[in-house]
Amino acid sequence: MSQTRLDESRWPLVVFTAVGEQSEAEFDAFLLDCDRVLRRREPHGSIFDGRRSAPIGPKLRKRQVAWLARNEALLRAYVVGSGVVINSPLQRGALRAILWMRPLPFPFVVESSFEAARRYVCTRLHERGCEPPPMFNWGNVLPVAARTERLGDRTRRGAEPR
Repeated sequence: MSQTRLDESRWPLVVFTAVGEQSEAEFDAFLLDCDRVLRRREPHGSIFDGRRSAPIGPKLRKRQVAWLARNEALLRAYVVGSGVVINSPLQRGALRAILWMRPLPFPFVVESSFEAARRYVCTRLHERGCEPPPMFNWGNVLPVAARTERLGDRTRRGAEPR
C-alpha cells in the first residue's frame, strides 16, 4: 500500500513522506493535506521525503502543476523554504518536468539526504524568525551511564564511555 504521510508535530517544520507508487486517490489525499497546511496561513517550512517513492507519471504531474498554480499566492506568502529529498534520476526527472511547467514560488533545495534538507529548511525558518523544535537525537535522550560500549563481540550496557 502506498501513501504520503504528513507530520506536523514539529510545526513550523512539516514533513511529507511518500512511500511506493501513488494512486490518483492517494495523490489527491496528499494535495488535500497540502491544502490543509496552507489554510493555517502561518509561515512554515516543508520537507518532502520521496526516497522510498516511485516517480509520479504525467497525469499526476499535471495535477501537481495545477495545484501549484491555484495556490501560488498562498505558497509565496507562507512557505519560507522547502527541501525535496530524492535519490533516483527518475525522480529528479519527474521533478524537473514539474518545475519546467511551473517554477516553485518559494526557495527550495533538492537533496539526497534528509539531514541536508532539514538543515536548509531550518536555516530558512530561522531567517524568518520561526524556530522549529529540535529533531529527535538519541545523544540527548540517553544519559552517559545508559550508553553502550562495544567490547569485542559483546555489548555491555551501563558502561561509562572511555
